[in-house]
Amino acid sequence: MADLLKLNTSGIIEFGGANTSGWISNLGFTLAANVFTITDAQGTALSSTNPAHFTVRSATSGQLNTVIIDAPKTVEDDGHGSTTLNMGLLGTTASVAWGSEMPLFIYGYEDPNNAGEGLICFSRSPVMVTTPASANNIGFKGDDPTTSGEDNIFILEASLTASQHQSLPVTLLGSIGVTRGADATDDWTLEANAHNGIGSDSLRRTFATQWTFPGGQNGGITTAGGTNNYATRLYVAGGNLADDVPTWATSGSIIALYHIAADGAIFYEYSTMSAGNCTNGDVAAQLQLAVPVRATGYSSRYLVPFGYAAITGIADDIVLIEIPTSAVRVFDFKATSGGQVQANDFSDPGDDIGGRVQYYGFDPTP
Repeated sequence: MADLLKLNTSGIIEFGGANTSGWISNLGFTLAANVFTITDAQGTALSSTNPAHFTVRSATSGQLNTVIIDAPKTVEDDGHGSTTLNMGLLGTTASVAWGSEMPLFIYGYEDPNNAGEGLICFSRSPVMVTTPASANNIGFKGDDPTTSGEDNIFILEASLTASQHQSLPVTLLGSIGVTRGADATDDWTLEANAHNGIGSDSLRRTFATQWTFPGGQNGGITTAGGTNNYATRLYVAGGNLADDVPTWATSGSIIALYHIAADGAIFYEYSTMSAGNCTNGDVAAQLQLAVPVRATGYSSRYLVPFGYAAITGIADDIVLIEIPTSAVRVFDFKATSGGQVQANDFSDPGDDIGGRVQYYGFDPTP
């Protein structure tokens, strides 16, 4: 009978684990004094005598590779004073804070220059199959990605040649939280909470978490000089940023919550029902809803039910929302008749809008 246990060339005892898809061994992280460190599963430093391993799909179709990490990997966030967390914008709005925590997903892949050794990267996407196909979407310590999209990655290494890290198979290892300040870029602070960690249970908790979408992001107008001045989640073209879009007196009670699913679906709920009296917008144009993650490019425009509305300017109690064909971060509100919901339709103090939209927000092979 074949041996149940054997020591392979990487020093791994293989038994129902190594070279099994999704296998992770002795891998963890710590976050202390604004320094994130890849460690062993108990938070102890990795070394040649205390390594971590994970299994990742091989570049050869149908095969798997088990790789090793035998030294700590670290990155300093913005709270450290001199950040090396060069993630760029990751689909957020420059110079506008994203003060509520969002999830970052932790991936592993095989070092293209050192066979059998593992590297770690961060991404907002939970569905990556490979690292990005363009070097412009890859950042590392000391070097931001050239582009600013949600599908970009950040590698926990310095002095890399980004083009060598394109289109490599990855495996999802875990998650960590992050917020961003109001600097133009690279103002990221990592957050470790109960829903973060390494392994499937940590990912289950991350996918079950309800996240808050902050105002002023992804096209949301920040009103100034108007009746109710705050960072909204609404957009209309034109205007002077005063009363361009409808606003509500108790803006802190506006609901803007979302879930990210394991397949990349976004479930976004927006409601003004408990936010007090409404002040009408003053722009007679299409009202749009800013969303937490840009939509993937759909082949057709889709009108889907959004939810309840009490809007004086339209007759319908139910409104629709249009998911666009292009990868954009604002969706159109529509009446059930197909007409526009315009920013100046909210002429009664009791006007409200609320509902939920589901769409896909990430590209598996960016």
